[in-house]
Amino acid sequence: MYDNVIRPKAWLDFNDAPNQIEIPDSPQQEGAKDAIKEILLGALPDVLTYLLPKGKRVGRKFVIGNTAGEPGDSLEIELTGEKKGVWCDHGNAAEGQTGGDILSLWAACHSMNARTQFPQVLESVKAWLGGMSDRYVNATPTPGEPNSDDWQPMKVPPTDELGMHTGMWVYHDMAGAEICRVYRYDPVDPKSGEVKKTYRQWFTRERRWSAPQDPRPLYRMPELANVGEVILVEGEKAADALWAIDMPATSALGGAKAPTDKTDWSPLAGKRVVIWPDKDKVGWEYAEKAGEAIMRAGAASVAILTPKEQWRDGTDVADLAAPHDPNGKGMGWTPDSIRAWVRSSTRKVAAALNPSSGYPGLAAISPARDMFRGAAKARQYLADGILPLGMVTLFSAMGDAGKGMMTLDLAIKVAAGAPSTAFGGEETAFGGPIKTMGKVVMYLGEDDSDTIHERLRNLDPGNRHCSNDNLKIVPLIDFGGAQPLVTMNKGQVSTTPFFDQIQRDLMAIEELKLVVIDPLQVFLQGDLTTDTTGAAYAMAQFARLARETGAAVIINHHMRKPANGKSVTTPEQAREAIRGTSALVDGVRCAYALWPAEESVARSILKIRDRCYSPNQVLHGAVVKANAKADRETRTYVRNEVGLLVDITHQLRGGRQSEELLMELMVDKIRHYAEAGHPFQHTGKDQGVYPNRKLLGQVLSKSSRDILEGIVRKLLASDRIRKCAARGSSVPKWLDVPGGPFARGVGRVKAGAPEPVEDARVDDGSDEE
Repeated sequence: MYDNVIRPKAWLDFNDAPNQIEIPDSPQQEGAKDAIKEILLGALPDVLTYLLPKGKRVGRKFVIGNTAGEPGDSLEIELTGEKKGVWCDHGNAAEGQTGGDILSLWAACHSMNARTQFPQVLESVKAWLGGMSDRYVNATPTPGEPNSDDWQPMKVPPTDELGMHTGMWVYHDMAGAEICRVYRYDPVDPKSGEVKKTYRQWFTRERRWSAPQDPRPLYRMPELANVGEVILVEGEKAADALWAIDMPATSALGGAKAPTDKTDWSPLAGKRVVIWPDKDKVGWEYAEKAGEAIMRAGAASVAILTPKEQWRDGTDVADLAAPHDPNGKGMGWTPDSIRAWVRSSTRKVAAALNPSSGYPGLAAISPARDMFRGAAKARQYLADGILPLGMVTLFSAMGDAGKGMMTLDLAIKVAAGAPSTAFGGEETAFGGPIKTMGKVVMYLGEDDSDTIHERLRNLDPGNRHCSNDNLKIVPLIDFGGAQPLVTMNKGQVSTTPFFDQIQRDLMAIEELKLVVIDPLQVFLQGDLTTDTTGAAYAMAQFARLARETGAAVIINHHMRKPANGKSVTTPEQAREAIRGTSALVDGVRCAYALWPAEESVARSILKIRDRCYSPNQVLHGAVVKANAKADRETRTYVRNEVGLLVDITHQLRGGRQSEELLMELMVDKIRHYAEAGHPFQHTGKDQGVYPNRKLLGQVLSKSSRDILEGIVRKLLASDRIRKCAARGSSVPKWLDVPGGPFARGVGRVKAGAPEPVEDARVDDGSDEE
């Protein structure tokens, strides 16, 4: 991020510039374009924040996708040197690269041409100056003022008695227009010789020394619009120090002395706020007051960091980042050290500061124009349109359906960090493409480490989960058994110390994207069937955990059998069948359910996959409750060779079989014939898959040589099958699945022709819950 402590030209600085820049009133005036360019370059960081708020600084350049403000890095703008303000859009190479100077960039971002529409460009620049350009630069006489035919520059303010300022910070509104400035002075007391740090506020819009009108703005407000977590510190210098290491931060105008009841906290609505007070009594008291005000403004969560006891009084983030000075405050911490401390430090949850505070009264609620400024924040998903981030999803199915395998498969894919499907497409789970990668934590109450190890081996034979440390699985049976997170007893409900420990652990994890709790009933102490108050409270605590971490929290839960003995056939019936009081479903933002397919449907699907029918092999699944727009399509799943439910909805929709279905069938056949001692080869006149296509079943047998050998090539590339040597040989030419006899080096090729298998059957391998 760029340094927001700017030094714009004197036309906008009422403190230290004798020579004023004149903004011409007519484009024909001599040097008009040069004057405008000089103005824009003098405030370049502010200009770029206004024009392209989603851009970012990379080295000495500012990058963005294009002049429309789309994310990316193809458009580059020079920030320093002789080429300051020069831009080039590399994304338009097909039409010739576009670019130019800062004035042409301003025009392009406003869909104008700087050469043919210069008067309109000039007016646009003037309008940006707070919407009050006349008052800034006296471009036009106002009623009651002496009339003048000539445009006059702004008068130079008198020199401040405090001398030159030593620091200056600019506050903007959400549109990027300047509201006010804060100047720092360090005058020396002539008697004591001590430096007396002094701050003064300049209200830019009114051109006078004073604080702006209430409510007072937050620092770097436009940049807060697209971030989910913000750190509140005491002062602009500390906020800039955090932005410099890519940690979004802000400060109230006046730091710890800011009146919390006169500050506009609405930009923090819906965000996770962490308050970092200076190490002193004043800082802590301010943090508590600010925390209450921020919660009333609608923040998703608020927590206060506890400074270390060994720190000197007054220590803040700027002191930590300053070079080590044994005689001063500089502590020489690295950016990684600062980030790690923020993640792992002791916190006080501000929501608990005043448990009795609920509705604060209408006077404390910000107007809609302030609370809902700008574009609405786009909802973020773990699986697109299905599993929302920052929210709880209740995942329900009957016993032995495969919930544990599905969530473990999801966990592996999220933690692996990059798609690696056989055809180079997106990873999918729960019927949708996975949109976010990061850290994953699973708390399992009924499975031991041996069971988990076996499932990992089956789901991830290539050990993708070992490529990083993103995945953590906690088999609580191996640690003394599951403990309740919430206790419920006839309306008396509370979280437990175990919940508090989990909350601290998860809050300390950076880039946490998924938390799995499986199953719900072992983590709640109470009656899920009748205790409506307790169930609602428990779901609210899980929702708070999701908001504070920003992760998708998936809670596995059981589904009861319908009381009338009839099978579940619709998403609506599946929702009603979720076990327990209705408060469970009502208390979450999303619920996903699985239910068995009707027997006739299951038989037909299994037939085309060359498999015999058995119950619980084909299931349907869908989002059965969502508080926002969601993908509610009912999907069809088939259990594969290791017990994982695989989405085949799109395969069933078309007339021809997809490559994914052909790949699944090929894996089944290769596994079967390797176990029977008659393995295939990739190519070859006698043992190749194509010469033996009649052994592959009715679907694969109709495919061409190129398709069959191409599928094998892709399966080899994704490590779903391998070329292996027979026992006693060193030549890897026989196809087998990971873990099969030839893959283990013990397989022998039998003599004679293999028998065709019309209904090859794979092991169920479904998980038991």
